[in-house]
Amino acid sequence: MASSTFDDPAENPLSEGGAWQSGPGAFDNVQKTGGNAKGATTGANAGRHSTAHNSDHSSEVTLGIITSGDGGPLTRIQGTGASQGDCYLCDLIPGDANVQIYRVDDTGTLSYVALGAAINLGLPAENDAYKLDSAGNTHTASKNGGAGTSRTDATYTGGAPG
Repeated sequence: MASSTFDDPAENPLSEGGAWQSGPGAFDNVQKTGGNAKGATTGANAGRHSTAHNSDHSSEVTLGIITSGDGGPLTRIQGTGASQGDCYLCDLIPGDANVQIYRVDDTGTLSYVALGAAINLGLPAENDAYKLDSAGNTHTASKNGGAGTSRTDATYTGGAPG
């Protein structure tokens, strides 16, 4: 399992010695500062782990203090070809108990396709850990190791976590 604590020194874009591909496709770059990874712009930001991963994998993010914006763990980021930003996203918003699993299609601009209804995982707070697990065509969102809720989509079958 690959992981990062995003320790200093600060980087923009995020690389950590080549371990991360920042801003794949139509996504903007991610930066790290003060032990946190965050968007380098106010747009849609993403980082893709550069090492090889099985097609079935998960991504987990632990929240810092959130004051604005939205985001969450990504799986199956393509990272190559014309649609580098194609992936799955578990999107959470500060002050909202619901998360949404999206299929993100990168055609030069990002299109978000909701996979079913929003999922109530409770209000997000500092140090909460949100996980998106993609196994086969099943994508499961969970919080703090609790039971997850799943959605299905078979569009992307490989890629890397972000």
